Amino acid sequence: NDFSERLRDLSKNYYAHVASGKDKPNFRASFDPYHIWRFSVQTRDSVKSLEKIIERWAVKNDGWVVFCMHGIGDSFGWEPWDEGKLQELSNWLNRKGVTVVTIAQGASLYKKTP
Repeated sequence: NDFSERLRDLSKNYYAHVASGKDKPNFRASFDPYHIWRFSVQTRDSVKSLEKIIERWAVKNDGWVVFCMHGIGDSFGWEPWDEGKLQELSNWLNRKGVTVVTIAQGASLYKKTP
């Protein structure tokens, strides 16, 4: 989650896109493929809390929300998130008609759109 301009510049030599923390959404006007903001999902986070983030930033403000999740379906590692929660979130996204993309797909959409 610690990201600096030096790390951003170094990343250009090795990666097409870089996502880092700080729990912020992304917007076309300020999009930087070498510093894509993401929200870190923690074990205690509810499905409802992620739905609120998506509603606020993606649905109502035309932003792109990236979630960083760990340990889906297992209890080991840093901040695992229950696979039942992921299924519930997925069902909600489908009902709402929210498009889900990979980092590469989202970055491509943002690069093409003025």
